[in-house]
Amino acid sequence: MEGTHQRHLALFGKVYSNPDRARTIQAQMRQLYVEQADAGQPILPRPFGAVEALGLTLNEAVQSPEGAEPEALRTGLRVLQPRFVRGRAGEVLDVIVPGKELRMTANALARMHTSAVRPAGAPRTGAQEAHHARERAALIAARYPALADMARHLAQRLAIRLAAVKPGAYRPAHGGFKPSQLLFHSQRVFVVDFDGFCLADPALDVGYFLAYLRPSSLWYYRSGMRWWFEGAAACFTSAYRQALRERGLTEAETDGILHRACLYEAAFLFKIATRRVNRLNSPRSGELSAMLTEIASCLSDEARKGYRSAA
Repeated sequence: MEGTHQRHLALFGKVYSNPDRARTIQAQMRQLYVEQADAGQPILPRPFGAVEALGLTLNEAVQSPEGAEPEALRTGLRVLQPRFVRGRAGEVLDVIVPGKELRMTANALARMHTSAVRPAGAPRTGAQEAHHARERAALIAARYPALADMARHLAQRLAIRLAAVKPGAYRPAHGGFKPSQLLFHSQRVFVVDFDGFCLADPALDVGYFLAYLRPSSLWYYRSGMRWWFEGAAACFTSAYRQALRERGLTEAETDGILHRACLYEAAFLFKIATRRVNRLNSPRSGELSAMLTEIASCLSDEARKGYRSAA
């Protein structure tokens, strides 16, 4: 009709094999969206509805506000890639850390961890992650006998410490928080893919993110990669600490989360390693060795006194 404006609503959907699971996830996302919208800014796309018979959930696509100039949608994988200042000979002179985006991400995670929404089901515990770590180490050991002792030893050390984890509180957690689950648009970050939404130690999400923040070139000791990762990790953890402080958590509780995050970080590095096993061959076994060395670093006292102390 003349004189009216129509807004085109863009949706994206996901199909679940279990319709009950789809219904539960959609209901929880709706609660989280309403809570965060009431607080001033949603941290996830708006849940739109579900076709329960099909196990299909629908969410509003992230897009520019009506009447605004369209902005490019950027994925977390693209935004959180290492960038460098190089000299004439190609040497790394400085690293470019995406500080604004890391701070937005840390703030979104802190808001999720202090949400009043209670995910369904029993908490996801350190003991469960300990079991997975041992399974992953066994897979590595079977495929790479030369690294078997190192993998099993690290998994055993990690499993003992994870099984003993006693967080002060189990809080709402994403369960798979990594760069690929982030969308950046209009100076905001949106978290997607809440399939693993659960009650857990907040350290699980922090460790997950830090494990996957590592650039793949780190396993080949490429110039500047360690420098970039440590700068990015320090930026993220510092912003996360500040966000939790602003939301009422004590320094002691925050310290505990960041302390335990080292253990979960090591656990998810085992996950990354096993997913690469099928793509590794003899000439690339050094990549796996570098990952195990990184796991050992996470377990050491020196790791906990490293980039996190900058926070």
